[in-house]
Amino acid sequence: MTLDEVIAELRERADRKVIAGMYRVGINPRGTLGIQIPELQKLARRIGTDHALALDLWATGVHEARILAAMVDDPAQATEEQMDHWAQGFDSWDVCDQVCKYLFGRSSFAYTKAKEWAGHGGQFVKRASFVLIADLAVNDKKASDEPFLEFLKLAEREAVDERNYVKKSVSWAVRQIGKRNNSLNKAALALAKRMKAQGPPPARWIASDVLRELSSAAVQDRLKRAGKAGRTGGQRRPKKKVESGGSDTIADTDAALDARAELEGGEAAGASETSERPPATRRRRGSRGGRSRKVADTESAGAEPTSVDPGTESAGAASNEEHTP
Repeated sequence: MTLDEVIAELRERADRKVIAGMYRVGINPRGTLGIQIPELQKLARRIGTDHALALDLWATGVHEARILAAMVDDPAQATEEQMDHWAQGFDSWDVCDQVCKYLFGRSSFAYTKAKEWAGHGGQFVKRASFVLIADLAVNDKKASDEPFLEFLKLAEREAVDERNYVKKSVSWAVRQIGKRNNSLNKAALALAKRMKAQGPPPARWIASDVLRELSSAAVQDRLKRAGKAGRTGGQRRPKKKVESGGSDTIADTDAALDARAELEGGEAAGASETSERPPATRRRRGSRGGRSRKVADTESAGAEPTSVDPGTESAGAASNEEHTP
């Protein structure tokens, strides 16, 4: 499809009622058409992978066109310059989370940018850092503990940032790290206890969030079972796809639950993908470590959690794992 054809189709699907729902969950209405994520996923499947079109879609500045750009882009062709440029253009939590979910998290530069952006002054660029960390914690099953221990240090350093979209993403990242295995769970809990005892208000808020979840019986029992089975990250992750729900960014059952908890306006149209059953999928190749990316038929709705964390709460936005703006 050409750029003009895609934009024309997007405009045909515009819905003012959806815009109102998106506004209620903190999504910037400027340049927004009001199209739910499932509709964008259907269109992305029709388009297929098209890097050149993705760049053109991003350049339009249209909210939904930018999310669609991440869905159709090829992670193997994404450059550091492109990632920096797009991150600088984030103006709402859902675009940030969706781009990290569908594109940045599959790029070979994911770890590099997660570290680099953690100290950025822009709230959505910094959020992108921790959304990426949450995504990597859930989806990069083969990674060692070392990079995640380093990420915990970044989280502690940046836990002084009181901006809502930042502190929720930091919490999300720490919680996802702490659900990988027993060793990282202990490290994340130790960090949270330290921040709870002597950190500033944002750090104490993050610590409470982390302690509540990572010390829960549900998480501890799952880690114990995973340890016996020799698995990293706990539960098996459902097959990746361009999901059919509203706002999720990672694809892990726990993450989906996190996402739902974080979705502070999840009742809006298309609010969360965590409530959808994963449909049939076809494979699209990603770039990081040969990870495959699944594009799913999203016509069926069911009930199931996905995996992104505190970051995507939209009426049509999909994020990583828990969606918490």
